[in-house]
Amino acid sequence: FIKNGHTVIVALSAFSLPDGSFCHEKGLETNMTSTTQAFYALISVQLLRDSGKSLYVYQQGKDVPPETEPSSETETASTKDEGASGSEASETDSADQTSSDGTDSEKTEPDQTEPGKTESDQTNSGQNDPGKSDPGQNDPGQNGRSSRKLSYKVYACAGVLVLVLAASLIQYFRKKRRFKNYLSVFLVGLGAVLLILFTDLKLPDSYYSGPVSHKEHPIGQVVLTIRCDTIKNEESPYIPKDGVILKDTVFEIEENDTVFDVLTEAVRAFNIQMETKGSVFSAHGQTFVSGLNYLYEFDYGELSGWVYHVNSITASVGAGEYVLKDGDYIEWLYTRDLGKDVEEGSSPLY
Repeated sequence: FIKNGHTVIVALSAFSLPDGSFCHEKGLETNMTSTTQAFYALISVQLLRDSGKSLYVYQQGKDVPPETEPSSETETASTKDEGASGSEASETDSADQTSSDGTDSEKTEPDQTEPGKTESDQTNSGQNDPGKSDPGQNDPGQNGRSSRKLSYKVYACAGVLVLVLAASLIQYFRKKRRFKNYLSVFLVGLGAVLLILFTDLKLPDSYYSGPVSHKEHPIGQVVLTIRCDTIKNEESPYIPKDGVILKDTVFEIEENDTVFDVLTEAVRAFNIQMETKGSVFSAHGQTFVSGLNYLYEFDYGELSGWVYHVNSITASVGAGEYVLKDGDYIEWLYTRDLGKDVEEGSSPLY
C-alpha cells in the first residue's frame, strides 16, 4: 500500500520518539500500548520479508484438516524461533481445553441448562425476561424472518414500479416525451428498488426475538457473558451496578458459527443494543463492534472500547472470523486500555 510515495511503515515511523518508543498521537509523550503495537507491527513486517511467516497463530475452525493443525508444542517452538511470544500462540489452542483440576470449570461448565433456555437469574435489570424457549419456535433469523423480508420488499418494489409507470404516463400525456425524461424516471426508480433490496427494515419488536432459539443442527454449546466491570462505578443508566450486562448464558452452535454469530443471537434474545462498523456488503468477519448496551468506544478514554476473549484468551482475529467449538467460553468486555486492563489477573473479572 503506497500513497504519495510513502508506505504504512513510513507513516508508522512518524509516531516514533528519539528513545525508540512510540506515541499515540503526534506531539505526545511515550505511550506503552502504542510502543507495544508498533513493535508487533514492525516484527510482523520483518518476519514476512525474511521468511514469509506471520507473527500470530490464528484460531482455526474445525474445517482445517487435523494433519495441518499444529500442536501447541509445535506452535510454541515455531513462534519462539520467529522472535514472538510463544505463550500467546500456544495458549490459543491450549485454552480450548478445561484443566483436569477444575480451574476453569465455572467458565466451561456453567449451570447445566437445557439448550436455548436460561436460569431466571441469567437476566439482569434492563433486560427483558426471555422466558422459556419453545422448541417449535423458529429463529427469526430463519424462515420467519425470510417471509417477512419477502413480503414487505415485494410490496415496496411493486409500489416503486407503480410510481415509475405513473410518472412515465404523466410525462406522456403532458407531451414531454423526451428520452432524457423517461431515463431520469427509470434511474430514480432503479435506485429506489436497489435501496429496498439492500436494506433490511425491522421494528424493534420484530428484531428482538425474545427466547434463545434452538438450532436445527447443533454441534455443541458455548457460554457467553457481557461485562463492563472496568466502568461499573461510573454514573450511567446503562451501566449495571455489578458490571454485568449479560450473565453466563448457554447458546447452541452449528457448524462454522462464530463469536459474532453468538453475540448477534444474544443481543436479539435479551434486547441488548448493539452497534457495529463495517461495510454492509462485506462479510461480517470485517465488522467491528463499536457499542453494546449504549456503551461505545472512546466513551471512557481514547483507548476504551469492546474486546472479546475466548476461554480467557484474547483472540488474534475478528469476532466474525473466530469459529467456535463445543465448550468455548466467550466474554465481551469493556476496556479502558486496549484490553490490557481486562487481561487475566488485571481486573475484578478474575
